[in-house]
Amino acid sequence: MLVCKAWRSDGLVLIRNSQQQKARLLNWTHREAERKSFVSVCSTLGELGMAFHVAPGANKGDIAGQHRQALRRRRSGSAPLMLLALVLLALALLAGVAYVFIGSRGSTPPMQTLITADALMHSQRIAKAAPRAMLGDPEAFKQLHDSRKEFNNNVRVLLEGGNYQGDKIQAPSSDMSQNLKELRMAWQSSDKAADSIFRLKTELTGISAAHEKMKDLTPVLQELSEQVTKLKVEWGGTPREIHAAAQLSMLTQRLAKNALQLKISDGVDPEVAFMVGKDASTFRDIVDGLLDGSEALKLSLSKDAETRDRLTELKAQFAEYQKHVNQILGLMPKFIAAKQAEQLILSDNENLKQTLIKLQKKYRGQP
Repeated sequence: MLVCKAWRSDGLVLIRNSQQQKARLLNWTHREAERKSFVSVCSTLGELGMAFHVAPGANKGDIAGQHRQALRRRRSGSAPLMLLALVLLALALLAGVAYVFIGSRGSTPPMQTLITADALMHSQRIAKAAPRAMLGDPEAFKQLHDSRKEFNNNVRVLLEGGNYQGDKIQAPSSDMSQNLKELRMAWQSSDKAADSIFRLKTELTGISAAHEKMKDLTPVLQELSEQVTKLKVEWGGTPREIHAAAQLSMLTQRLAKNALQLKISDGVDPEVAFMVGKDASTFRDIVDGLLDGSEALKLSLSKDAETRDRLTELKAQFAEYQKHVNQILGLMPKFIAAKQAEQLILSDNENLKQTLIKLQKKYRGQP
């Protein structure tokens, strides 16, 4: 409320705005008021939202009456504006809600799209895990098992409907059902292949461990073979004995090379596996011939103690090496089966990926 007081004796007017809690003091004379027609008073009152004209010599009652008239004019003029502002605000809020609702409905994909995306991720995970499982990686077997399980669950939910992470998934339409059957067909071979590799976990882990043992023993065999050759030369061994000793170094290198090829090659070459077995037998026969003599190889037994010590140590180290060779060769049929399963997963992966992408587009309504 605006309270105005006037003292005609000195023209002092006090204007107070109770809402803003501040006072403004104007001092003027009647002569100044007459000259300026009380413009300053009206201006000050206008700043407070209550502009009205005060005549010279106005008393308290005149000012109060003018104030009431100004207040009525202000209220009558501001009411339509206030109503218009409220209407516009309500319309803006309704438009915003409608935009969010319609936009969210148009941009949120169906749950089937998310399930398909999850299946795509697991298909790629399986393709990456299979080669690592062939190398005996324990984590790869876990990924292979878990992703195969999740992929099968995704396909089942898409085909039959059901619960997925707390959401109810409806059974597919007849048109979509045909696309899902194509997905199932594309997945069947990889599904069986992934299961085959996982079931051979023990064998593949054993083969990997055998390769690591052979890798550790290779430099030991190489060093001992070179020492035997050197001693044969120093002790005046026959050319045949020196040549036989030199063969040990060559066989050690070839065994390591062929064993690695069996482990990392895309396919298992039966010839390579045969050579590994043959070279291992040849190595053992040469060591025995140099140590104890051999009529078949035309080798005499070694008589000097130092050479015999080296040959004895070499024989013991190679016995451990050959144990791992035999383990790998014995598991070769299962390793070949797992290798074929791995190749099947990798060859089918691109087709499976494209089938899933096509299905995603179908759910999104894309061509």
